[in-house]
Amino acid sequence: RRADGLAGPSQEVQEQWRRAISRLASDCPNVCVKLSGLTMPVCGFGWEKQSSPPSSEELATAMEPYYSHCVREFGVDRCMFASNFPVDKACTSYTVLWNSFKRLAPRLPGVTDERAIRKLLHDNAVRVYGLEKHKQALSRI
Repeated sequence: RRADGLAGPSQEVQEQWRRAISRLASDCPNVCVKLSGLTMPVCGFGWEKQSSPPSSEELATAMEPYYSHCVREFGVDRCMFASNFPVDKACTSYTVLWNSFKRLAPRLPGVTDERAIRKLLHDNAVRVYGLEKHKQALSRI
């Protein structure tokens, strides 16, 4: 817990992080960002210490300021949701995590329609990782 009693990174760490993210987005137009990792214990939210895991809405609300900043700085075309499983499992289930992303996506800056949501949840990862060219091979698995 922070000095103010709230969970998560301190205000100082958040400000440093915001500046670094803004600088990275503006200085490196070829960089995309994975929206992930905040459920890991190292991030300090303390979910792993609770008697019951957080709901998808609790996760979405806690992650919103961070992921909103990323999407505002990088734009919808350079962001994608991702998990850090199995590390994330210490705090939440895979299903609850992805449900939190689905809840959060329409609340993010620049997300004005289903197409933008699809980019964050699927299309950008397919493009960035070149998965479309492997579609035929993946369909045989």
